[in-house]
Amino acid sequence: MAWTSLGPITVVTPGTLVPLTLTRTRCEAILLQALSNGSHTNTGRVYIYDRTGNRMATLAVPTANSIPSASATIPAAPGGLDCADYSIDADNATDGVDVSYIRP
Repeated sequence: MAWTSLGPITVVTPGTLVPLTLTRTRCEAILLQALSNGSHTNTGRVYIYDRTGNRMATLAVPTANSIPSASATIPAAPGGLDCADYSIDADNATDGVDVSYIRP
């Protein structure tokens, strides 16, 4: 298995969904972590949506002791997830997530 990063994905305009990727990226697991690094730490919530626009999860603001995350895994169906099926939105511009996935 290869664990691969899609890098940081950030929101430019709050209220406008930002896809994790525009390219079909079949995988077995997806991990989204609220941004909290030397160059930027989220100051508001980040929302995760499925391909139909339904909100699936909310990531709180990171703290000194916690970096919120959300993940999905389908180990019995390698390639059963597609990163292109998910998008994010945020309360504030420049907030976002670090995204990685595991490909079988």
